[in-house]
Amino acid sequence: MKKFLFAILAVAVLFTACEKDEDFVDVDQLKDLTITDYNGFSGLTVVREENGDLVYDVKYEYDAAVYELFNSVKLYYTVNCDFTDAEWTQAVADDDEGIEPNLLADNRVSLEIEDPADDNMYSFTIPAAEVNKADVLRLYFRGYAKDTVLSVKNKMYYSPTGNDTFDHDVYSQWTVLTVK
Repeated sequence: MKKFLFAILAVAVLFTACEKDEDFVDVDQLKDLTITDYNGFSGLTVVREENGDLVYDVKYEYDAAVYELFNSVKLYYTVNCDFTDAEWTQAVADDDEGIEPNLLADNRVSLEIEDPADDNMYSFTIPAAEVNKADVLRLYFRGYAKDTVLSVKNKMYYSPTGNDTFDHDVYSQWTVLTVK
């Protein structure tokens, strides 16, 4: 009888040891992108749990004494696209003129948050179904506030250059990341 109980206990321990730990999270994080205090953007983290959604959390702040009216924060991106600057410039011109189809309308995805966050942190999620490992994402962020007195729009962009030479209509200047 003791041998029988020992055998049952041993099998139970074996099966318990083989169960997947529910608290374990395998994280596949993009580590090659950082934003530090550029053009209102800072504090970016990019996390993707194994084969899960791709989540971008970024802080966007602007001078509230000048720009009193928050409009939105956007993430613009393309997946597995490799356009020349000339092709993208033409796509922007076509889009401005309402010419369809065009590369910009067919390939650029935008995610927008229109409600201001008390802590200035904004979270953008690209669903798992839209990205796979080894996909190449090109992206940029845009923050938008407006001076309510002068009606002056203030659009601020994040780019890898970290200076004012960034032009979101020049495709080669977008941040390039490979999904891990």
